[in-house]
Amino acid sequence: MKQALKRAGVLSTMACLALATTSAQAQTTSEAPVDLSLVTHNAVTIDAPAERIWPHIVEPDAWKAGAQLVPVEGAEHRFRAVMPDAPDTPLFEVTNVEFDPPARRTIRLNALDGALIGFATWELTATDAGTRVAYHVYSQQEAPPGGPAFDREAYVEDNRKRFQDELNALKALVEGVDPDATPRKDRPESVGNADPPDAVFVHPRAHREPWPVPHRGPDLNR
Repeated sequence: MKQALKRAGVLSTMACLALATTSAQAQTTSEAPVDLSLVTHNAVTIDAPAERIWPHIVEPDAWKAGAQLVPVEGAEHRFRAVMPDAPDTPLFEVTNVEFDPPARRTIRLNALDGALIGFATWELTATDAGTRVAYHVYSQQEAPPGGPAFDREAYVEDNRKRFQDELNALKALVEGVDPDATPRKDRPESVGNADPPDAVFVHPRAHREPWPVPHRGPDLNR
């Protein structure tokens, strides 16, 4: 499972290939497959028109942590996810399946062997306060038994927080604000399925991934 989790990440940080034990993990061995599925929803309101935000949705490297998307030559809407320090090692593949500027972008993530990892969508909606940017992730996968067990609820919450932090970074980037100078109580909260904060897929490791990624297959791509 260790190798599985190493390769299973998200579109932003997939090649860190180093499984780290976190507070969400227990020092025991999982006797059953580990559910790495994720359905999360995050949102932030940015004081800017959608047209100004959209370029950062198309090119998210400045605010989204982890792997970077490299265009596939001759394929306008296909990308390979790579880590900055290993540009020749694809982790997973990404395809734009919806591309409606400046309102909606949906990407499909596949392992290098073609196995479906999941989908992630950005939606930009005009509001009185600016533009609401929502981020939805849907992924379904498992890691085989035999690896370290972990707290699934903590795993999901960790991912939710991570994705909200990324949206807050996007807000700061677009609005030209230093996020470290903003008091915590004034920082925007995430918008989830109900009242609690929501986000998208994250694996229980030190180096976080911004996209969902498969645990199987020899390699992965964004």
